[in-house]
Amino acid sequence: MYTNTHKHKLHAVINSLFFFLPLLFSGCAKKNFYSGTPVMSTEVYRQLLQDPRAVDSVTVQAGSHYKRGLLHKALWGSRHRDLWAEPVRVPVLDPDSVKGGLEVEKIGGGMQTINAALEAESGMTYSLRTVDKRSAKILPLPIRRTFVANVVRDQTSALHPYGALVVAPLAEAAGVPHATPRLVYVRPGEEHFNQYDEKLSDRLYMLEEKFNDERAITGDVAGAHDIVGQWEWAEYKEGGEHLYRPIPKDRDNAFYRFGNGVFSWLFSRKWAFRKFESFTADYKDVKALTVNSEFIDARAMPEVTGAQFDSLAHVLQQEVTDEVIERAVRQLPENIYALQGEELTNKLKSRRDKLDVAAWEFYEILSERVLVVGTDREDIFEVNRMPGGETDVTVRRKSDEKVMYHRIFYSGETKEIVLHGLAENDVFRVSGETDKGIKVKIVGGRGQDEVYDTSDVRGWGKKTWVYDTPRETKIESGPETKEKTSRKPEVNFFDREGYRR
Repeated sequence: MYTNTHKHKLHAVINSLFFFLPLLFSGCAKKNFYSGTPVMSTEVYRQLLQDPRAVDSVTVQAGSHYKRGLLHKALWGSRHRDLWAEPVRVPVLDPDSVKGGLEVEKIGGGMQTINAALEAESGMTYSLRTVDKRSAKILPLPIRRTFVANVVRDQTSALHPYGALVVAPLAEAAGVPHATPRLVYVRPGEEHFNQYDEKLSDRLYMLEEKFNDERAITGDVAGAHDIVGQWEWAEYKEGGEHLYRPIPKDRDNAFYRFGNGVFSWLFSRKWAFRKFESFTADYKDVKALTVNSEFIDARAMPEVTGAQFDSLAHVLQQEVTDEVIERAVRQLPENIYALQGEELTNKLKSRRDKLDVAAWEFYEILSERVLVVGTDREDIFEVNRMPGGETDVTVRRKSDEKVMYHRIFYSGETKEIVLHGLAENDVFRVSGETDKGIKVKIVGGRGQDEVYDTSDVRGWGKKTWVYDTPRETKIESGPETKEKTSRKPEVNFFDREGYRR
C-alpha cells in the first residue's frame, strides 16, 4: 500500500515544481515510463508464457526505469537507483502450495500500487503488495501529460525497494508486533487468481502476514481480543478496560534517501520541505522525522515522561545488538547486500548508539505543547500550579474516581498544555500559586461543562484560557482566566485527524 506519508511527500514535490520549475510544463510525459516486465531474461519470460509451471524462480529488476544519467542524478540525486536496477533472484509464487493454498479475498491499494488480501487454508490472511510504487495517477489529468509526471514518478527512487525485509528482525528485537515479508514474483496470467489474474500478474511483490481482524490473532499478538482500525491495533481486555497495542503496517519509507542532488537538497531544507529527511548515520534533524506523525504522536504519547523516553532508549540500545543488526541486514537479497550491506549495517549501529540523544530531543519536541484528552464519559480535570513552576495535571473518571491520566509538567520543557473534554459534563479545576507557570488551554467539548480557576501566576499575561460555548457552561474566573467562549460550534470541537487551535 502506498502510504499517506509518501503521498504527502509527493504533493510537496509537486508544489515545489510549480514554484521553482515552471519550465517543466514545456515538456511531455514519457509514455512508456515503466518497464514492461521486471523479468530480465527474454527467454525466461517467453517460457513463463508458454509453460509457466516449468519456472520456479526468476531474476528480476524491481525498477530498471529509475536508471538515470549523470546530469539527472546531479539535479535530482542518485537516491536508491542502483538498488532498484540491481538484478535479484526471487521465487515464483505458487498460490496452490504456499501457506497451504492462497485465495484472493479482495484487491486494494488505490491508484499508486496493488495490495491484494489473500486468505490461506488455515484462515490466516496475507498481503501481496507490489514493491514498485506508481504515483503519477495522483496528479490531475492535464498535468499527467506534462514532464511533471516524470518527475513525480521518479520520487519512488528515494525509497529503498527492500527496506521492509530489514525492519522485521529489528522490530522483533524491540518487542514490536510485526509482519515478516518475503519477495515473490507472480507469473504472467496466474490462472489461480481467476478474474484478478491480469491485474496481479507479472509483478514483483512482498508477501507478508496481514493483521486486519481476529483471524490474525497469533504469534506476536496472541491473547488479543480483536484487531481493529485502519492503523491496525491489537485490542486487549484487562481489568474491565480496553487496551490497544499498535501493529506497524507500512515500512515503505525505511532507509529513505532523498537529499543528494541540487533540487532534492533545496527541497529538503528546513525552510522548504523539512520532512524530506534522508536516512544517515546521524540523526541530523529529529524534528523532520516527526512532521508527518505529529498529530498521532500528540494523541498517543501525552503521558510519556522524559525519564521513560530515556529508559526505553537505553533498553533498545541493549536489545538491538550488533548481531541483531547484522542479521537484519542479511535479510537483503544477496546482490543488494553486496552493494549496500556494510554501509547500511554501519549506519544502523551508529543510529542505535545515538538513540538516547535522539530520544531526548524527540521528548523535548513532544513536551513543548501537550494535548491531554478526556474520555467520552464525565471527567474531572485537576490542574495544580506548584511553587517551583511545575504543573500537576490529573484526569479522573467521575463515575468511579479512577485516574485516567497523570503527569507533572516543567516550565522549562512545556509552554502549553491543552485539556480537551469530549462528551458529557466535564469539570475543570485550576488552582495554585507560582512565580512562573505554563499556559493551560481548556476546551470543554460537548456537554454542560464547569470551569473553576483560582490559580495565580505572577507576571504578565493570563495563563488559563477557556474555550467553550457560553450556553450551559459555568465559568468561575480568577486572575489568570481568559474566556474565549463562542457560539460557533467548532470552538470546542475535537479534530481527531490533526488538532490545531
